[in-house]
Amino acid sequence: YVLPASDCEVVIVSEDVWRRVMSEFPGMASFPHHVLAAVAEKVEQHRGYPPRSPAVLRSSPLFAKVSSELGKDLRRRVEVRVHTPGLALVEAGDTSACMFFLLDGSATLEWRPRPPGFDLAADPKEASLEVAFNAGDRFGEAMLLGVSPAHSHTVRSTRTCVVAVLHRAELQAALAAHPECRAEFDEAAAAMIALHSQGLVERLRSCSAFKRFPAQLAEAATWNATEVLFAPGDVIVKAGEPCARGFS
Repeated sequence: YVLPASDCEVVIVSEDVWRRVMSEFPGMASFPHHVLAAVAEKVEQHRGYPPRSPAVLRSSPLFAKVSSELGKDLRRRVEVRVHTPGLALVEAGDTSACMFFLLDGSATLEWRPRPPGFDLAADPKEASLEVAFNAGDRFGEAMLLGVSPAHSHTVRSTRTCVVAVLHRAELQAALAAHPECRAEFDEAAAAMIALHSQGLVERLRSCSAFKRFPAQLAEAATWNATEVLFAPGDVIVKAGEPCARGFS
């Protein structure tokens, strides 16, 4: 809440009025972007980060050790979004190659699709599987690096969220502008990709079907693997279901 400490005069601009104003000044099309950037800066200050600094990005191991120059360039290139409660930050199956940094607010990961009007409180099993994201959390590294073909789950806001989104195209542009930082970033990316696939490689190597083949085969099999999570009671595979190459 905003509570006045003294008499205040407030001017409230409705959405319709704002649209009319913007239509009369087409040269100000980028103004909403500047507004969102200002919102992000205020959130950063509230969290104790210097505005427009790469501190938010450094919460990810991918960017923890990048140079100050590359970090500032990446921070300048992020897209700021605001999601009101109930809106999806990202939908399952979305192929957008980007990573999300939650600057403010909270969201939950949905383990499976939910019908319109779904009441989480009425489904204790679903509620017990909730995965919460709060300010400072991030997700989507695998999509940013091209490890996964699509986002595997829907993440939906539970409180108004301010999100910084880093797109792969912007990451590549920043790395191209700072070639001296490429090797260091590639090393961090390789370590994260290895961590992403290590568990699956070990499980594949424990199967008799893979034991007689070189370890490189199991590693190659994980390159385009898609992570799918199943909640208790979900059907993983049905008897008689045909095997579709690339799906099962």
